[in-house]
Amino acid sequence: MQTRAGISACHVVLIVLASFLVITCAGPRATVFPGEASGTGLVRVPAGPFRMGDDLDETRYAMPVHKVELDRFFIDRHETTYALWKEVYDWAVGHDYEFDNPGRNGSAGEGDNHPVVMVSWYDAVKWLNARSEKEGRTPAYYVDEARTAVYRKGHADLAAGQVKWDANGYRLPTEAEWEKAARGGLEGRRYPWGDELLPGMANHDVGATVPVGSYPPNGYGLHDMAGNVFEWVWDWGSEQQAYDWAVDGAKNPRGPDASAKGTRVRRGGGFAYGAQHIKCFARMFRKPTYTAPYFGFRSASSRR
Repeated sequence: MQTRAGISACHVVLIVLASFLVITCAGPRATVFPGEASGTGLVRVPAGPFRMGDDLDETRYAMPVHKVELDRFFIDRHETTYALWKEVYDWAVGHDYEFDNPGRNGSAGEGDNHPVVMVSWYDAVKWLNARSEKEGRTPAYYVDEARTAVYRKGHADLAAGQVKWDANGYRLPTEAEWEKAARGGLEGRRYPWGDELLPGMANHDVGATVPVGSYPPNGYGLHDMAGNVFEWVWDWGSEQQAYDWAVDGAKNPRGPDASAKGTRVRRGGGFAYGAQHIKCFARMFRKPTYTAPYFGFRSASSRR
C-alpha cells in the first residue's frame, strides 16, 4: 500500500517512531513561528558554535572540519513550495522583477505543496527580494555596494558587501547556517538523526519530489534538510577549494569571495542522487544559472 507521498505504509510507522526519537534526542530546540501561507513558518536557530564539515568518511570537500560561531538566525521549516513561489512570483512580475524561469510545482508538476524546482540561483535570490518587498520587509540583496539599488533583474554575481545581512528581509542561508540548521543540534553525525541510514527518514529513493513535510523533522523542527530537493545556499564554492579557505573559529562566515569554476553551493541531497548526498556535510557545486527538477531552496533571515 502506498500513501499520497509515495511512502509505503510500513514506513509510516517508522516515520512516527523515528520522529519521536529525533525530537527527543537532539540538542537545543529551536522556536517555530507559524506562517500564514502554505509552506511557511520561520524557525529560530539558536546562536552559538558548531563543528562544520566532516572527516568520518574522508570526503575531501568536507574537510578540514572547523569551528564556526553563528549569531541566531531564522529559516523556513519547509522548502519553498510552488504555491508560495507562484504567489510571490505573480506579484513580482508586476513590480519590475524579471526571472529566467517560471518554476515548476515538483519534479513533474505533481502539486502546489511540492517544492518549487527548475529555478536558478539568480531566480531564487531575486524572488527572496520580491518576497521581502511584498511583505513590507527590507530586501537583502542589492546591485551596488551602497546597497540602495534593489536586485530585481539580470544576472548579478553579488558579493557579501552587496547584502544587508542584518535586514529583516529574506535571503538564502549561508552554507554555515544551512549546515547548522540541518544538523538540528546533533554534533558530528552523518545525518540529522544520527550516524545510520534509516528507512522512512528522507526522500532519497522515491524517484520524485513529495509534498513538503512528508518526512519527520529534525531536532530544530525543520523538514527535508536531507532529501527531497537540493537547496541553493549563498556561498561560492568548488570541490577543489573544499574548506581550505576557512578560518577556525570564524564568526558568521560567508564563504570565499569567488569560485575558480564560477559555482555556487547546493546542499541537502534530493530524490535523484541517492543516499550519499543526504549527509549533513554533503555538498554539490553548480553554476548559478543551473536548474533541475531536483533543485529548490528555502528562505532564511537574520530577523523574524
